[in-house]
Parts: sequence; C-alpha cells; structure tokens
Amino acid sequence: MQRQLDVTPRIFHVNWFRKDEGGKFLWPGFSENMRVLRWIVERVHGRSQGRETPIGWVPRYEDID
Repeated sequence: MQRQLDVTPRIFHVNWFRKDEGGKFLWPGFSENMRVLRWIVERVHGRSQGRETPIGWVPRYEDID
C-alpha cells in the first residue's frame, strides 16, 4: 500500500491508560494531555523534533511544553 502513496499518513500512539503500582489508572488531566497533543501537531507540521528509539519517534524533553 505504501508504494501506491506519495505521502503516507503519520500515525501516533499515546498510552492514556497508564496505571500506578496499585493498579489504579493515572489521569494527569486534560492540560497534561494537551502537552502531548501539541507536540503531535507541531511534529506533523515540521516545527518540532523527536528522538528515534526502537519503538519509534518520541518527544525530546525540550519539545514538551
């Protein structure tokens, strides 16, 4: 399929369902979530960088507001 596309879509994965040691969900709140979403938008538009890891590209510390 990728060979038929000139531009492939960017796909991001975010784990919103992290749990603490007791098994309870960690919910940092919408403002914390927006920091990640902002990085995604900035990355798509080429205004932010990332760091390549074995699991894919992740934000650098300085990229998260």
